[in-house]
Amino acid sequence: MRRRDYVPLVLLGGIAAFIVVQGKEMGRDRASRRPAKTQASASVAIEPQGVSDSTRASAAITAAGARSIDVLPPVELRPSGEPPPTRDDAAVRDKIHDNVGGTYLPAILKEQDQMLLRWPERQREALRVWIERNVTFPDFQPNYPVVAEHAFDEWKEAGFPLRFDIVTDRPSSDIQILWTDQFPANDGLRIGVTNKSRDQNGWLVSAEITLALHDRSGRPLSPEIVAGVARHEIGHALGLGHSTDTLDVMYPKSTTPVISAADKATLHLLYMLPPGLVK
Repeated sequence: MRRRDYVPLVLLGGIAAFIVVQGKEMGRDRASRRPAKTQASASVAIEPQGVSDSTRASAAITAAGARSIDVLPPVELRPSGEPPPTRDDAAVRDKIHDNVGGTYLPAILKEQDQMLLRWPERQREALRVWIERNVTFPDFQPNYPVVAEHAFDEWKEAGFPLRFDIVTDRPSSDIQILWTDQFPANDGLRIGVTNKSRDQNGWLVSAEITLALHDRSGRPLSPEIVAGVARHEIGHALGLGHSTDTLDVMYPKSTTPVISAADKATLHLLYMLPPGLVK
């Protein structure tokens, strides 16, 4: 091969080497501009329901053990002699459609598998409420039962259609409020819970509310926080589920001290409807 034939080959080889080098550099440049993978946070901050903005407590628990502080417990089925409600499924759907605006009834239906729970009408009898008062737990304050009782007045003023009667006889009561020093560690940051019973038709039969005196860290809860938790849990006892709006009392971690317009509208609509499965 003649000498001048080598020149094009040398040039081609140089060009190929340049392309390879530039490709590697571009690859490294793209890699350096990729967003770094973020690791999941090792903890989740959760705030207790009923804590005011100025005294809001926060805590971190591991993601593996994180729990909502207000997961609704299963409702116990307890047959009763209450007559079944008169219902027309099409009429129920129409009534919901016409009145659902300004309420969180859809969130309740989703949370409760399309089931509505409520107390039956009582024209002459009030709902009997018993509140535990002889409590020996440390840091129990005598005004705790008072603020809990006042929360029932607030729901009555909000439009609850039945009357409340505070009684001293626990066995004859419909709704009970009990106190516990502190919820177990496996309940996360829970400071209140409502256990309800309903009959075969969806009528509520009983409700037992338990309120804590101390939070997860052992700090005593103020009367303002106890009032907030009682207000929320009484809403559950009346048949309300959770709202998705932070401004409502029935938001799982609500900090509002006022029963909202949406709370009132949802309660009103609930008691316009028969209990049971919405089809």
